[in-house]
Amino acid sequence: MIKRLMSLRGCSCSLPEAISSWLETTSSWVSMRRKSEESSYTSAKTRRVSNPQLGGDCFAAKCKNAARNDIFIIIFLLASFISSCTSSPQAPTQIITAYATSAAQPWLSDLYTCASNINVVIKIDSNSPDIALRVGTPSILALPAYQIDEQEILIVTNQESPVQNLAFQEAQDLFAQGNASVGLWVYASDEDLQVAFDQLVMEGRSVNSSATLAVNVQHMSDVLNAESNSIGILPSYSKVENVREVFSAGFVPVLAISKEEPQGAVKDLIACLQK
Repeated sequence: MIKRLMSLRGCSCSLPEAISSWLETTSSWVSMRRKSEESSYTSAKTRRVSNPQLGGDCFAAKCKNAARNDIFIIIFLLASFISSCTSSPQAPTQIITAYATSAAQPWLSDLYTCASNINVVIKIDSNSPDIALRVGTPSILALPAYQIDEQEILIVTNQESPVQNLAFQEAQDLFAQGNASVGLWVYASDEDLQVAFDQLVMEGRSVNSSATLAVNVQHMSDVLNAESNSIGILPSYSKVENVREVFSAGFVPVLAISKEEPQGAVKDLIACLQK
């Protein structure tokens, strides 16, 4: 099942929480200080009775200094609590592995942009990546998948090709039976664009064996742009000026697939791609 992922990112504490904690701690501290001062005052009075040479002015000055010190200490405690909440250490750079099919390359650029905003480095790795980007839904989807966009799949021909706009059955017959007057181009059967095209158009019929395989989307685009009798399959974003759309196979989702339920940076990256 294709899901939509929401990023749940938040601060570990807030200013009201800091103030509440500070008030509780400070109240406890002030209470202890008062008890200590009362004890000191009682002791001082006792000493004054037993020793008349201890003057009251001296004791009062000491009390004023103690009060002034208390104010400084309270201000310091408040600043410490606020600072501990609002400032946090810089998180270390995290490496996330990713891979994108040739058809999903535009979204790989978006992934790099998202990563730069959260102190993450993207490492390209096709072997069980943390995030895999593809166009269309695979035949078997067993891993968590999240739609980040959609893309239209087109049958495209060179501007000079004799092929005109096709109906659905004509498009299916052309790729299943071939046509000697045109050069038919497709992708490898396991490529995401070819899988999507087969799902939308071929409906279980096999592509004609005379079709030539394009290595990737850019190769297909270059061929269709250069060869006047060529016809093939492209995502709508890659259509260039010298080609002509003759059939729209339909829209398919662009997916971000994770190897496990996304957490942390992987979750944040996928949520960013969905925006």
